Amino acid sequence: MFAGGTAVFAQNQVVLPNAGLTPNSPFYFLEVIVEEIGEFFTFNAEAKVKLQEKRAIERVAEVKAMLAKEEVNPERLNVALRRLQGHMERAANIIQRLVEQERNVETLATELDISFGFVNQHLKNVFEESKERMERAAELAEQALERRFAEPAFVQAMEDALLRIAADIDEELGRPLDGFTVIEDETNVDVDDDTYSATHRAEAPQLMDLAALRDRILARGVENRWESGDVVLDDDSLDITFIDITFEKTYGAVDIMGEILFPYASVTISATQNSPKDGMTAINYDIDITLESESKHILDILEDSGKKLDDDFSNLSDVLKEQMDLKEAALNLVRELEEEKQELLDSARDENVAVPARVFGTFDSLLAQAKSALAAGNWEEAKRLAKQAEKELDVVEKAINDLAGAKEKETDRERGGCIISGCSNEVCSDHSVVSICIYLPEFACYDNAVCERQPDGQCDWTLTTAINQCLVEATQKNENSDKETCVDLCGDGICQEVVCMAIGCPCPETPITCPEDCE
Repeated sequence: MFAGGTAVFAQNQVVLPNAGLTPNSPFYFLEVIVEEIGEFFTFNAEAKVKLQEKRAIERVAEVKAMLAKEEVNPERLNVALRRLQGHMERAANIIQRLVEQERNVETLATELDISFGFVNQHLKNVFEESKERMERAAELAEQALERRFAEPAFVQAMEDALLRIAADIDEELGRPLDGFTVIEDETNVDVDDDTYSATHRAEAPQLMDLAALRDRILARGVENRWESGDVVLDDDSLDITFIDITFEKTYGAVDIMGEILFPYASVTISATQNSPKDGMTAINYDIDITLESESKHILDILEDSGKKLDDDFSNLSDVLKEQMDLKEAALNLVRELEEEKQELLDSARDENVAVPARVFGTFDSLLAQAKSALAAGNWEEAKRLAKQAEKELDVVEKAINDLAGAKEKETDRERGGCIISGCSNEVCSDHSVVSICIYLPEFACYDNAVCERQPDGQCDWTLTTAINQCLVEATQKNENSDKETCVDLCGDGICQEVVCMAIGCPCPETPITCPEDCE
């Protein structure tokens, strides 16, 4: 009964529902209660966003229905517009919290962007349709008001009303002149222009705490429902400290001898301290009040609401755009890294450089994690991991370049960055080795052997059947000749790699001739 129509989404197009009850109805408060109960029992964050989205579109229908009436009540119109603004703000806040929780909001955000874009555009259309009618009504109201100025009683009643409102403002904002001496007090009531203005200037013979004064004034404003604009507390290069605060407020309608008018008030409070040596604090307190006709007031409401809703929609769009930009950046970086990896592999293949899989190990792991984060909608994490993978790819590129450099230095017998060294070219290693110049017959077996990386990644000789047979025969021959001149100490736990050459010296030992000593 009270919920009104329901918004329909079809192929990214939002259909405006029936208005149902509007704030013009005395039973509207029941609709507000029902909606608040519905929100209370909605627990899922995504469902809360969709509910705010639905409510915002219902408010648009209410605003459209209210503006279509011959007579528009500005205060009740403002109820619908403020509730609409509240729905948009709450939806944006929930989306922001989901983003902070690293939740995937892409689908939800896209739908919200579409529906709130509809809300924004539809309201602009409604406002534009109503504007011409309201401007004409405002013009007629102003003409009628001007005719009333010929009545002295009406002029006096308007002046009294402006002075009463000024007194209320003094009371609400607490006219911050305590401790000050008024040095100038200027008041001007211009009934023909429907305005009241006043400027009060005062001084205090001491340096006051301007931050505390600012906070006290702002607290009074909040307490009495004033909307604060610019708030400044600053020290400039000329040793001048100052505060500057503006307030705005629209009071409820006042009846001045049958004319319904709406007071709009603006208050600026500023305090200044020159250099500390002066020891003085000056304060200005300016009030401006304007009485507006009902039609003019409605125009102001529409303009103000349009700006606020534009700002809300812009803020929400910024949040959504930031997320989409983050997603796009992460996706593009992942694609670029995959392409760069393939380019490195293609370049290595063209140069006939074998790239072990382990070279890409850390990079591949980081890239896989980045893809998982993308799939989960965690764009920030995906971008962070992709950035780490990007740095790791630089390490990979350097490793491949090193392999390519080693490849250029390879001979038929030296491969994979391994080199042959030693006094008798008997050592295979990844760096040059200096050995004792004692020639053994088995060294000749390595003359045709290939020095390259073995399955364990270390440099060593690749032993063929022929080389193994050569090593066995050379060892046996060496043992037979050594028996006549050397002492066999194999098994004593000491590898006799370097020995003397005289009779009675230990026989030279190698891992082949004495594996138990030379492991």
